[in-house]
Amino acid sequence: MPAFRLSPDSSLARHTAKGIAWSALESFGSSGVSFIVSVIMAAFLAPREFGMVAMLQVFVALAQICVESGMTQALVRLPERSRVVDSTAFVLNLLIGGGVYLMLWLIAPWVARFYSQPELTGVMRVICLAVPVNALCVVQTARLIAAMNFRMLFKVSFLATLLSGVLGICLACCGVGVWALVWQQVCSWSLRALLLWCLTGERPGWRFSKRVVRSLFGFSWKVMASAILDTIWSNIYSVLIGKIFTPRLTGLFWRADSFSRLPATVASGVVTRVSYPVMGRLQGYPSRMNVLFMRVLGMSVWLISPCILLMSALAEPLFRTFFNSQWLSAVPMFRVLCVAMLFYPVHALNLQILNAEGFSNLFLRLEIIKKLITVGILCVTVPLGVEAICWGVLADSLIGLPVNMWYTGRFARANMLSQVRLMLPVLLLAGFATLVAYLVSICFQHPVLSLLSGIICGIGTYMLISSLLSLPWWHRIKHFRI
Repeated sequence: MPAFRLSPDSSLARHTAKGIAWSALESFGSSGVSFIVSVIMAAFLAPREFGMVAMLQVFVALAQICVESGMTQALVRLPERSRVVDSTAFVLNLLIGGGVYLMLWLIAPWVARFYSQPELTGVMRVICLAVPVNALCVVQTARLIAAMNFRMLFKVSFLATLLSGVLGICLACCGVGVWALVWQQVCSWSLRALLLWCLTGERPGWRFSKRVVRSLFGFSWKVMASAILDTIWSNIYSVLIGKIFTPRLTGLFWRADSFSRLPATVASGVVTRVSYPVMGRLQGYPSRMNVLFMRVLGMSVWLISPCILLMSALAEPLFRTFFNSQWLSAVPMFRVLCVAMLFYPVHALNLQILNAEGFSNLFLRLEIIKKLITVGILCVTVPLGVEAICWGVLADSLIGLPVNMWYTGRFARANMLSQVRLMLPVLLLAGFATLVAYLVSICFQHPVLSLLSGIICGIGTYMLISSLLSLPWWHRIKHFRI
């Protein structure tokens, strides 16, 4: 599969815009299906059953990172890749995947005793089957991203999510409890691997080169270490709540956290995944890199900030519309966690530009600094309860923001002041539109009418003022360009 190239007659903006379009279809399509599936399953399953799966997510996520080993980013940023490089990465992923699953199988009883939930032993041993299956996907996914073939990724991701979601709903209706969530996840990863191998048409091969391993790991181990730190601390909240409190509270927190993350992580993931290979090919062109970074940052904030703030303001009618009454206790957590996700795209893009410029050592240093801050926040908030932990997540995001921006400004020519100037008008506009939406929504008693009226008025106000002020992001979206 040919890699995406920058040539004199190619248009960077055109390639990036097309990539964003297909990546958006993949991410929003898959996430939309996942959300619908989770809403339906939440009608048949209790928060406790979601909480049991949430307790294990840190182990699954860490295992997936170890299997991936930072190889996706290492492969994508290479200007040229031979079959030896791909096959070496493939064999390495398989070996790590098998070893990691064996370790997880062995420690499953210990994890069950840690949470005082004996049934977690079997649940963990099955749900972690997704780990070796994911090893089959790493090289194929990196090829598609490097070639900016997000159309194929859309097909694979959407079909896998849809079919596994149907299976999960059927199992939930049959009353199998937590196993509906378990087999849904395993089926999703298995279908993804099968579709990637069937539809891409290329096979990585079995050649293995120690020289290639050393070359790839020189970059990827720092990315992997950073991802491990980030995953531990992203999931440490569920681990602590599951250990100290109850599976029910864990499930409520997981629902609030995962729901609040949905628009920010999906939209930001679309933009960063497309822009990363482009940034990798702009190494050595700092002025062009800076222009691309600022444009992508502005567009991400313009797209995501109104969604996040509207979700926080309309939290109660949102939950009353989509979930039954047993989930309403998650509303206060959800409101705070939404605000914490407001700056997610800023964090993600600042860290991405460091990787694109080859500063993976600084990326790792940043993660260590921020995790030390997180430890201090957790020591204060955990004794105060679950809602206090949510406020700690918000504080963690706000404290980490200037740290990320300072490093990027120092080493990647995108200083903190220029980023703040770019974001401030958009955030003020999003805040005003959200206030309008909230005031309109409280005029209606029915949750569906309250939610719809708030969304329509909020988005309408935001779009209208963006158009009247001729904000560049409005025109770029309207004319489908970067």
